Amino acid sequence: MGTPTEPVGDDELARLRAMKLQRYRRVGGLKERGADWPEAPVDVSTAPAVEFMKKYPVALLEFWAAWCRPCLKMKPMVDELAAEYWGDVAFGRLDLDAHPDARDVWGVTVLPTIIITKHALEVARLQGALTRSKLVQELAPFALAPDERVRRVGRSDPPGP
Repeated sequence: MGTPTEPVGDDELARLRAMKLQRYRRVGGLKERGADWPEAPVDVSTAPAVEFMKKYPVALLEFWAAWCRPCLKMKPMVDELAAEYWGDVAFGRLDLDAHPDARDVWGVTVLPTIIITKHALEVARLQGALTRSKLVQELAPFALAPDERVRRVGRSDPPGP
């Protein structure tokens, strides 16, 4: 892609249009079949968070607290990305003030923390404030090819019962 001062070529525009059209068709098909992907982050507690991660092939769980300024700065960005990645990644949000037991269950020591799972297995753990571009970079493999194998890091089994 070109820089802001450099025009984007017709081939690049055609490629981007084709990618978007393919995504819209897939998302449209999911909606027609009654897929219940959330369009905004779902507020969950500790036990439902585990079920949330198991329900969706790819899920992102954001740990936050009301007193955490970086968490509050990231909230609108995560909301926007949840709508953008609808059908590819399900977004959940867990308030650690309301559910302090989640710290032990998930091993969260830094706020904000974002955990990305594939088939309920952790594939990425991002700690601290993130830029939109960094988060998009982490989500890109799931949005472009959700069935692609991803190198798993972190826990080998989902937390909880």
